[in-house]
Amino acid sequence: MVTTVKDVAPVAMITRDGSRIIIDDALLGETIMQVATRHGVAGIAGECGGAMMCATCHIYDLSTAGTFSSPSDVEEEVLEGVTGERRANSRLSCQLVVGATASAIELQIPVE
Repeated sequence: MVTTVKDVAPVAMITRDGSRIIIDDALLGETIMQVATRHGVAGIAGECGGAMMCATCHIYDLSTAGTFSSPSDVEEEVLEGVTGERRANSRLSCQLVVGATASAIELQIPVE
């Protein structure tokens, strides 16, 4: 399968040390957790493999409103157990799916 520009979206991440990395090959339909772990981004462990059970993929969503769907009740419940500071824009990166309309994905990894 040939991957085209239409099949990928750029993802900007602010790491725990404040540096900014750009991942330019996030595939449509892939979760942010999958993108981050594929690239070895520190701070996104995804210990449960995306089953929404561990909160080790906690991230702050700085993207434009509407880039991702709203969190489910189950995600909100899991977010209660995060080890970093929980904020209004806290999300589980295993629940953030790169979509066709994603043009400005920006995320921050919480400081533990």
